[in-house]
Amino acid sequence: MHPHPDPLRERDREITSFVLGWLGWGENMSMQGQENVKRIIVFLALFLLGGVSACNSPEIACEDPLGCIAVNRGAPVRIGAMSALSGNAAYLGEDSQRAIQLAILDRDNTLLDHKIELVVTDSGCDAEVAKIATELVIKDDDVIGIIGPTCAVAAETAVPIVESLGLVLISPSATASHLTQPDSEIDGMWQPSFYRTIPTDAYQAQLAADFAFNQINARTAAIIYDETDVSDDQHQAFANAFQDLGGQITFQSSISPGDSSVVAILRGAGATTPDVLYLPVFEPEANLIASRIPEITGLHDVDLIGGAGLFNERFPVSVGAPVINGMYILGPVVDELVYNAFLERWNGRYDQPPISPYNPHAYDATNLLLDAIESVAQVDNLGNMLIGLQAIRDELSATDDYTGVTGQLSCTVNGDCAALSGLGMYRLSREEINGSHWPPELIWVP
Repeated sequence: MHPHPDPLRERDREITSFVLGWLGWGENMSMQGQENVKRIIVFLALFLLGGVSACNSPEIACEDPLGCIAVNRGAPVRIGAMSALSGNAAYLGEDSQRAIQLAILDRDNTLLDHKIELVVTDSGCDAEVAKIATELVIKDDDVIGIIGPTCAVAAETAVPIVESLGLVLISPSATASHLTQPDSEIDGMWQPSFYRTIPTDAYQAQLAADFAFNQINARTAAIIYDETDVSDDQHQAFANAFQDLGGQITFQSSISPGDSSVVAILRGAGATTPDVLYLPVFEPEANLIASRIPEITGLHDVDLIGGAGLFNERFPVSVGAPVINGMYILGPVVDELVYNAFLERWNGRYDQPPISPYNPHAYDATNLLLDAIESVAQVDNLGNMLIGLQAIRDELSATDDYTGVTGQLSCTVNGDCAALSGLGMYRLSREEINGSHWPPELIWVP
């Protein structure tokens, strides 16, 4: 439960203190005399301000089962932002951070006549860093909700802490499926505090398998993944979906993050001459794998399919080789008019274009939280607010066909809010490889 001051009582104290000071009454007056004067002053002040009128001063009180956050007149509405601002995923976190700030700027940095204040921490892609970041965000009792974190491993650490305080966490990029699976399911760790605006790993992998089998007629597939929760989740979901469709998995193997010896693994995959090589990996491992594929005889004619983590203009340029000409990559599908308007505002604010696939998801996550706060806040006639924490959860959970940059968002009972129509398959060309064009051609939308 979050304790909160009584805004009306605080207002009474402010009025009394001001008037006593103005009249020169204070320490020289007896205590009883001061109390009598205070009662008169408060009554007159409340009467003149409409404070005793039920129609002019709505009474606000916290009846929320999880407690309330009080935002007094003139105080800011504070929300947290946890992003990977260091390490290999920093480019993802920094891009999401810019999208969060843009969403706030698009509201003139104001919500219900209160300024919006962003509390930013670096959650990295590490459990210990995420624990420190979460504790920094919630050290003050007036943070109402949090956008982030970037990575699933950080979310696994942050969710229990956030849950214990009754707050909410909305991630634009933590895709691990078990984050929204109930405890009764294998490895499920769903908590009512967690929401996300990005499709799960399992859903993304199922789309990739559907595309491989039904669109490019692949019947055999090899999989190389890295040893992370995200990649492991995606590779297994792809294998299951591809086999359910009638395909055969000929090879599966993992590489450790930072591992530079991939030739042996690629030779193992090439020995099975698969139709498709599925790569649910991130940079720099994906770059390394792509650079060594031309050396492997059995992979010369293979179709490459990458996960959404590779949908950024840095990847093809950094590889810079014909081997990825024609490579398929899963990426976001957005309404062109809505996204172009988003890009126009982005370009007017920042000196570089978006560089990750998650920035529109971060923008939508921020707006979902701010709209929920605005919808449930109780406000008196002086601008004091009470915001119920369970009320915010209820409002988010009721989200249905919410128009965002990523499409129409609807939240499930377990907090998956992504627009499922917001993913499709793209194909890289020489223009993306030489850096003269982005994004690549969209060739399939499920």
